[in-house]
Amino acid sequence: MLSVTSFSEVISFLCLILAIALLSIGVGKHFKDCFKKPIKERQQRMIRGLGWALLMLSLAVVNPLPINYVIWLTQLSLIILIQAVVLSRFQTIRKKPHLKLGRNPSR
Repeated sequence: MLSVTSFSEVISFLCLILAIALLSIGVGKHFKDCFKKPIKERQQRMIRGLGWALLMLSLAVVNPLPINYVIWLTQLSLIILIQAVVLSRFQTIRKKPHLKLGRNPSR
């Protein structure tokens, strides 16, 4: 039987998305891709620390049933996969502008 999504599940999911985004931006290469400048060590530590804290908060607010931990791990895996696919596609478009939707280089 389907149940209504609880507030803690929504908070957990949003924290998980933000945590993965922060952890990926905390990598020097990805930070430079996004902001066009190298990351400072202090910034990197703060971004990574906040990412890990949000990841732990996301896990902490999950209702303590075994199936909820399985759902959380599935969400984590899917968010990482979706983010990797979207960002790689964005990077490909940025390097090769003719691949944007609606543009045909042969015309």
